Parts: sequence; structure tokens; C-alpha cells
Amino acid sequence: MKIFYSLILLSNLAFANDVAILRCRDIAQAAPRLACYDAMEVAPKVGAPPSKVAAASVAAAVAKPVATAAVAVAKTEVEKFGLVDKAAKKDELDVIESSIAGSFEGWEATTLFRLTNGQVWRVADDSARPHYVENPKIRITRGAFGAFYMEIQGTKIAPRVKRVQ
Repeated sequence: MKIFYSLILLSNLAFANDVAILRCRDIAQAAPRLACYDAMEVAPKVGAPPSKVAAASVAAAVAKPVATAAVAVAKTEVEKFGLVDKAAKKDELDVIESSIAGSFEGWEATTLFRLTNGQVWRVADDSARPHYVENPKIRITRGAFGAFYMEIQGTKIAPRVKRVQ
């Protein structure tokens, strides 16, 4: 029975003042909104209006401007965290096409490919395949998590590669 009463007591502490939450939620700027939430009473009485001290703290938090430029810079960095920078993505190529000069005999782990455009790529996975062709065209595509895959003319397997030079 004591556990039951303890849970009821704790549940009353979990209730927040809906008016104060709605007031804080309507603040557009992050720093004043956080200050508003911080100023809220932790365990108001159920059905009681917010105290004058909490209301004054909320009003002061809403009126107070962001103090320094460092706070503003940190705020923008936090807001950008986890988002893909689409401007940088536009500048990156998704595919390059070239060829391998001479006779090609296939690949195995750590094989180096010297392309006709001057780039050198190395096989970065454990794939291996014999494939005999002269001057094959290749296509390197960007994959997930920064991986690159080399499609070689006449094969259905695209080894993961890493640029060496």
C-alpha cells in the first residue's frame, strides 16, 4: 500500500502548469524559451495559478535579449547539428566516368587501378573477380557513408574503392 501512495505522490509532482507550458511554447527564440521553461515551478498545486515570482521570471526571460554573439553562434551550431548541408552537397560530384588503359585482368583486395584521367583508386573491400577486357570503361559512384563503388564495363560486381592519388 505504501508503494501505491508513493506513486500517487510522485504523479502529482509530474503535473506541470499547463498555462506556463503554453506560454513558454509560444516563444520563438530558443534562449528565452529555455529560460521560460527553467523559471517554471517544478511541482505546482493542481489547479492553482502560477505564482507571481514564476510569472515575473518568465516575463524577464522573454524580454531579455541574447547577451553575446558567442551564444548566438553556439545556438546556430546546435540547430545545424545532424542536418545535411545541402549547399555543400550540390558542389560534390556523384559520379565520374573514365577508363583503364591497356588490358584489364580483374581485381582482388588492394588492387590498384590507374585511370586514364590520372586518378589512382584501390579496392577497399574483399571482393575479387577475374575479368579480361581491353581498355574497359569505368564509372565510380558515391555510396552511403562516404563509400565509393567502381562499376567496370562487363561486370555486375562493383567493388568498393578508395582514392589513393
